[in-house]
Amino acid sequence: MFVHEFLRATQRCGYGLRTGRSASGYLRRALAIDHSNDRTKAFGWNNLALTEGRRGRAEAALQHHRRALAIARRLRSPSAVRTVLLRVGETSLRIGRPAEDDFRQALRLARDARYPMHEALALDGLAHATGELGYWREALAIFTDLGVAQADLVRRHLADPAGRWCDLCPATAPVAVAVAGPVGVR
Repeated sequence: MFVHEFLRATQRCGYGLRTGRSASGYLRRALAIDHSNDRTKAFGWNNLALTEGRRGRAEAALQHHRRALAIARRLRSPSAVRTVLLRVGETSLRIGRPAEDDFRQALRLARDARYPMHEALALDGLAHATGELGYWREALAIFTDLGVAQADLVRRHLADPAGRWCDLCPATAPVAVAVAGPVGVR
């Protein structure tokens, strides 16, 4: 019964956000919450949380992120914790919850691991969370060195720091009516 209800709810959330092949891929990743591998399960809960956050369901999103983070920490996997923290930050920005601490923790873990992609993503998140352009400049340098498309998005942010075109910037991000409280990521 639970699995059937979950599949229907996840399908509604996923297809409301994406179409075609993209939606089905996203749903397959989200459905990994029932996987035997705990790392995969953590990422499944994390993906489901992202879907809920994009739908404006703050409490459900934060609850799923808490579950993903607990699993990642139990695994003692810094890369899994880093990934979840980056997505907690993204969801927090989207629902109008403070995100700076989540991104700072992800940045610390990325630098400890010398993982530049996550470092740049955390810096981009910090720029969104704080409005400090220096973070975007640091992120741009890393994204440019890596030769990834995110460099163009950061250039666009530096040209238009208010981010009127960006759904994660404070001026455009929807603010949730009720936020479930802190995720407990410290």
